[in-house]
Amino acid sequence: IDPGVTVYRAASLQDTLDRIKDYARIDLIVWHAREQTEEKFRLVRRLAEMAMGIPIVILAKVTGPAQVALAIQSGANGYIPLPSRKALIVEVLRLILSGGTYFPGSMLTDKVRDELAVSRKRNAREELRRGLTPRQKDVLELLVAGRTNKEIAESLGIAEATAKLHVSALLRI
Repeated sequence: IDPGVTVYRAASLQDTLDRIKDYARIDLIVWHAREQTEEKFRLVRRLAEMAMGIPIVILAKVTGPAQVALAIQSGANGYIPLPSRKALIVEVLRLILSGGTYFPGSMLTDKVRDELAVSRKRNAREELRRGLTPRQKDVLELLVAGRTNKEIAESLGIAEATAKLHVSALLRI
């Protein structure tokens, strides 16, 4: 992918979960899925939560749309069907490293497309939240709950003008 890439290997998803904090910098996690059980996808979900925005790509034999849907629900950013050409794999990894997602089009049924849309919104929300101050996060939660500026100010014990400033800053992001 890039001459500066360092590859770390883990024996399993659980091993990856146990070791993720040992590395100073991780740009991408690739899981070669030999078995695609719901339990494995739950581990991917935990990994996605712990990885705090590090993209996760699954390499696996596609057995049907259900596996792709599980990958999306688990928080994966991509699913590369095996066997695939090396050039395709490299391009997909580059796409995901640049912030994109990839799931095989032939597996995107209407249900899977809906899951993908929900996942993209969730990922965008998580990415947004990582760049916010703690106070902005508090304001955003109240804003999403439908609170007015006055209600936000009262809930947080701040002046309404300050709440308006926080809301304005959030709307500019």
